[in-house]
Amino acid sequence: MPRGPAQRDWRCPTCQTLLGVEREGALHLRYKDAIYVARGPVRAVCRRCHEVCERTPAAPTPVRQASA
Repeated sequence: MPRGPAQRDWRCPTCQTLLGVEREGALHLRYKDAIYVARGPVRAVCRRCHEVCERTPAAPTPVRQASA
């Protein structure tokens, strides 16, 4: 996945394992062949240290269009 300025990593606070990526107001989670896109509060168990991690993605920033 290309990294853009509006993209933030979601990492386990205990072991720093990448849990997902926040982009455009949604969390993008990938594990093996499964890909999930979630909006709203998300809870995940870290596959490395088994810590329960929670995250609510920020609302997407509205794009302003230039007036003519």
